[in-house]
Amino acid sequence: MPDQNRMPWRSVRLPQLLTLVALVAGGPLFLRSPPWCDITLHQLSARNIANGGTLYRDLFDTNPPGYVWILTVLHHLGGPNVLVLRLVDLVIVCGIVALCDRFAKWGGATAAARWWAVAGAALFYPF
Repeated sequence: MPDQNRMPWRSVRLPQLLTLVALVAGGPLFLRSPPWCDITLHQLSARNIANGGTLYRDLFDTNPPGYVWILTVLHHLGGPNVLVLRLVDLVIVCGIVALCDRFAKWGGATAAARWWAVAGAALFYPF
């Protein structure tokens, strides 16, 4: 019977390699993907606010205004570019994954288990 510690899924190297490959392959695809219909609606709302319009009077929306206000600030800082939104989205998701990793470490998860969770996020989120 093989040694349990030498199994490839018990090592941190394999999930680290998968994470790197997924981010190198999926990162550019994610950043350059076309906008989803929600982004288009919220970009129109942000443009409406920037031009002096009123959010729920001039453009129909059933969501709370928080995202539209964030998008208005991002448009002011980086222009109406979807790449800026994707970068901010990626930073937020990386922060959430790092926070989950920290909680897993505090909970006693092994390094291999934590790296597999990071690899899972890297494999599924960009695609």
